[in-house]
Amino acid sequence: MSTKIPFKAGSQLVAMSSLELLLAAATYSSLGVVLPFMVMDLDWNWAQAGFGFTVLGAVTGVASSVPPLLIRRLGVRNTVLIGGLLASLGLYLLHGVNSLPQYYIAAAICGLAYPMMASIPTTFLVSRLFQRQSTALGVAATISGMGTVVGPLMVLGVLALQGQTWRNYWEYQALAILAATVLCVIIIGLERRFSRPARDELIAQEADPVAPTIMPDQVETAPPRSQSWSHTAQSSRDAWDRRYRPGPQKTRGSRRRSVPQCSTYRRRRFRAPHAQSNGRQTGSSRSPGTSCSGNKRQRES
Repeated sequence: MSTKIPFKAGSQLVAMSSLELLLAAATYSSLGVVLPFMVMDLDWNWAQAGFGFTVLGAVTGVASSVPPLLIRRLGVRNTVLIGGLLASLGLYLLHGVNSLPQYYIAAAICGLAYPMMASIPTTFLVSRLFQRQSTALGVAATISGMGTVVGPLMVLGVLALQGQTWRNYWEYQALAILAATVLCVIIIGLERRFSRPARDELIAQEADPVAPTIMPDQVETAPPRSQSWSHTAQSSRDAWDRRYRPGPQKTRGSRRRSVPQCSTYRRRRFRAPHAQSNGRQTGSSRSPGTSCSGNKRQRES
């Protein structure tokens, strides 16, 4: 199996992971660093400012069921595009925040956009582009996880510039998210199926069913047979019966008659050919109802 990653699939994975990195850096990682400057400028207390973090996390959790619906109806490319537009809008609202309701609404919009651009679309892409999905997901998680490191550095870097405030930082982040979203959407669109609703793909799979895959743990195997002396002896007796014990004899028509199973019959039936040539009566000439002891008395008389 070749381990070479196609350029198109690799670029799509890097683009989606980088977008998630930038989004994590612009929201969760940056808000905790920018929030003290916002509290000082807007005269908030820490309970009011911290509630914005609660709104951001709660809306992100509740909105996690929205991306699968959008991917199924609109496609993964359009889902990422909608998420990028919402994230840019929320960050730009943070740029112009002057009151607590504006702050909470902006945090809610960012929380709504986060799952549309994070792990759910990335997992959808990986499941359709790579055979080694665990490795690809690990690479994506490594790249996106760097956002927790990059975010505070970006805040400190912007605020260190002369004349720059926290409002400028949110403005820059809104523009950066918008540009990264457009670039990511273009790269994802290189694969035409990602531009179509995923529902069409599911319908095509239902129309062309494939044979079920049987896993190794679903195969029933016979238990191992013991090779004891009693088992060997029983096997020998069974083999002798299958070879030498006569079964029902066919007659003309569909009727069958059973041949009596006795030691006398076996001796007479399977004697040597020169013994059968003496003109004695064989087991096959007996009537069906004649017993072994009756045949012996007839021969003696």
